[in-house]
Amino acid sequence: MKTEKYLTKSLLREINDAAKREKRNRWIDKNFIDQLPNNAKFPIVDYFYHNKDEFRLTIVLNDEPAVGYIDVSALRFETIPAATFHDDGSVVIEEPSAHDSKRPYPNGREWKETVTTAPVRNQARFRSEVLKAYAYQCAICDVRDKSLLRAAHIVDVALGGPDTIGNGICLCTNHEISFDNGLIIINDKLEVINQTTGDLGIKYSKLRETISSDTRPSPVFLREKLSRFTNLPS
Repeated sequence: MKTEKYLTKSLLREINDAAKREKRNRWIDKNFIDQLPNNAKFPIVDYFYHNKDEFRLTIVLNDEPAVGYIDVSALRFETIPAATFHDDGSVVIEEPSAHDSKRPYPNGREWKETVTTAPVRNQARFRSEVLKAYAYQCAICDVRDKSLLRAAHIVDVALGGPDTIGNGICLCTNHEISFDNGLIIINDKLEVINQTTGDLGIKYSKLRETISSDTRPSPVFLREKLSRFTNLPS
């Protein structure tokens, strides 16, 4: 028994339009698709992960045979129907409507997705170095449970911050969230300031010392972090 995904002409047009709309790398010329037979079924003879959450499909388009390549999201790939070829020669073709329940919107409504670009993080090494620098304890409270500790970037990598020890502070999950959102600020003198009227569990008015001077947070990154929030003390 073998299972093979296939496309009707309308589904082929739909995923192709989506690939072009979402600015993926591969799609087929619309005019070529328009010339294909209306009642044909186009088998997907190969597919593989091309990028994160994205498949590249190889589709047989006519009897020559000619093939086309289209990049689709993993979600869209799951909505494509399949044909099952049994050993006795029989074929069971799944109707496109059978996969409607896997679409994010009912009644066949089309949807759009985005292709995101993000920096590659060296998180494992960064986490190890930052937690070690603070002797596996939150820099502003007494939490030592490793599962609750985070290597917090001062300037996020998405904003240009590096995965270096000077751009990191060991914080518990509570204080990492507070720091990221400006509820707690840390100035270039390493002073910890509560920006709220509530008790955020701050135990130290100044960051705990790291194991060596060359593992302390960079004042440059701390000032850059401060500049991203308004109404903060100078």
